[in-house]
Amino acid sequence: PIYIKAPEAFCPAASARPQCSAALYEAARCGVSIISLHTNLDRSYEARVCLSTLLDAAPASSLEHVDDPEATGLGALATLNDPCSLRNLAARAAAAFGSDPRVWGEADYPCRTVAILGGSLGDFGELAIAAGADVVVTGEAGYHVAQDLALRGLPVVLLGHDRSEEPFVDILMNSAVDAGVDPRHTIKILNPCQWWTVTKGENL
Repeated sequence: PIYIKAPEAFCPAASARPQCSAALYEAARCGVSIISLHTNLDRSYEARVCLSTLLDAAPASSLEHVDDPEATGLGALATLNDPCSLRNLAARAAAAFGSDPRVWGEADYPCRTVAILGGSLGDFGELAIAAGADVVVTGEAGYHVAQDLALRGLPVVLLGHDRSEEPFVDILMNSAVDAGVDPRHTIKILNPCQWWTVTKGENL
């Protein structure tokens, strides 16, 4: 979405104001309407299938409603079609999401049932533990949250918030076309990765 918390003003770009103020200002100036879909997209069945498919896993339910497979809800609880080690799962996730994941847990830890959540994990690690997941794959989690989950036996794979949600762009495009928008008028704009990493010992 353009913003999580509504800005206090719509104004031209300035470092003293949140960037969403300028984005909304320009949209209004150009006569462009904005529809921001956030948690309602994250809760969709399509998002659950999308995240699971990228990891070659079969979705069983949302992470939010594991007792009701038909209910929409945040995240996915899925079974890997080819169970593997944590190291191999992290490599699979890196390739599928175009990410350099940060991994918490023993590299050889066996993974079969995976909890997947785009964006921020928040307190959903507790739901993953309760659901019997072997590992959680998500966009981001605080240091102490990831440390605590790993020490309790739940490895964590952190993809980066943006990378974990980028696959949802296709869902939005397809939904717009299904709703009657001419495909010629749909444009997919992917943000370049907004963060980068430096490898230890890298020659700068």
